[in-house]
Amino acid sequence: MSLSMEELELSLTDQQKKAAWLLNNNELAAQVEGKKRSYEEIAEEVGISTKTLYNWRKSDRNFIAYQNAISDVTLYSYRSEVDAMLIKLIRGGNNGIGSIKALQLYYQMIGKLVNKSEMSIVSEDQRKTKRLTDEEVSDQLAELNKLLN
Repeated sequence: MSLSMEELELSLTDQQKKAAWLLNNNELAAQVEGKKRSYEEIAEEVGISTKTLYNWRKSDRNFIAYQNAISDVTLYSYRSEVDAMLIKLIRGGNNGIGSIKALQLYYQMIGKLVNKSEMSIVSEDQRKTKRLTDEEVSDQLAELNKLLN
């Protein structure tokens, strides 16, 4: 059973919570602004050793789960921006031609396009073909000849 964000917060120290937020913001800053702080700088700001930060990041399950929860919250906060980009791509972006992938994603999101796969199990008895008698074969050949003439 996974813990809620609130339960995770209760299981962590203030330093761990601060470190998790700083690590999350650091990754975002690296992608958005091209600036990334070192783990040493983050550990110093939190008031812990780099080794302690490393141990939390690599082996403290609650710390890792809390970091993941922060990441989810951050990701969800971009929803309207992502939706706006999707609509722009559907409408044709800069070239006036809508993106097929954007349209596909849109239809998947609203449930109108679902990937389905079906599997049927055929028993050995069902795979056996019915043997026709000579008379049945003659009758079917006669019907085919009538259709051709």
